[in-house]
Amino acid sequence: MVVRWMAETSADYGDEHIVIYLDAAGPIELDELQESLAALARIYKRHHGVDRADAPPAKLYVTRITSGSIELEIVPLLALLGMPIAFMDSVNIVREFSNWVGTKLRAVADAALPPGGLTQEEATDLEAFVSPLTGRKGANLGVTHARFHKREKTARLEREVIAEYKFDESAINRAAVNLQKITDDPDKQSPVPRTRTVREVLMAFQQADKSPGKERGRTGDRVVISDVTDKPLPVYFPREASAIKRRILEQTENPFSKGYIVDAIVQFAGDDTPKIYSVIDLHEIVDLD
Repeated sequence: MVVRWMAETSADYGDEHIVIYLDAAGPIELDELQESLAALARIYKRHHGVDRADAPPAKLYVTRITSGSIELEIVPLLALLGMPIAFMDSVNIVREFSNWVGTKLRAVADAALPPGGLTQEEATDLEAFVSPLTGRKGANLGVTHARFHKREKTARLEREVIAEYKFDESAINRAAVNLQKITDDPDKQSPVPRTRTVREVLMAFQQADKSPGKERGRTGDRVVISDVTDKPLPVYFPREASAIKRRILEQTENPFSKGYIVDAIVQFAGDDTPKIYSVIDLHEIVDLD
């Protein structure tokens, strides 16, 4: 069974989507599918609930089911109510939710999750989310943040992929095993977070080469993000953001003369010293002067 699950603030509700793609290469038991999607709903509620008496509940709603393979379009309750969203930007909700699910699963699958990177509740829900695909030969999972544009002449929607996270059978199984280790032994999870996401900060290159951005290993790229530290640190470009380094090289003759407004994950050492950046989004290229 192939399932596409779309969380949307689009069409009548905006243009940002989350597309969850589940391919089990075979039938999925209905109870398993229900629990998988319920786990995603719990993650959404946990991360986007607002502690305000006048705030509506953090819920996702299905707005359309298409024919063929199952494809559910889902919107936050705020968008359904048509409320002016001052305290919770719906675009940011879609971006942050898809990024959280995708990057956490990638880190767990690659055994790169820092201590404190997941609570036991979060690990339990992610394990339930991938459960229908675990141990299934040829299984695939996709988490995509997409933006839809309506063409005026044809009224057709065109999809622009903003960020995409893909997991094959091997990555899904590794993630499931590592998530189970966390749920079996919660003491392994430190309560002190060792990573932090910074958004729309200025990044400047101190050292750069013309090779594609690296996801791991030795890198010749060093940058300064003064909002974090004035010290140049190694910078990586995860697989889902590999096009960012290419865009920098193509659009700037001299990368040292420009600044880059980015979202990045900061990884800290044991003494809470920032050590590594991972760029996950590029918003704008600006002149440093």
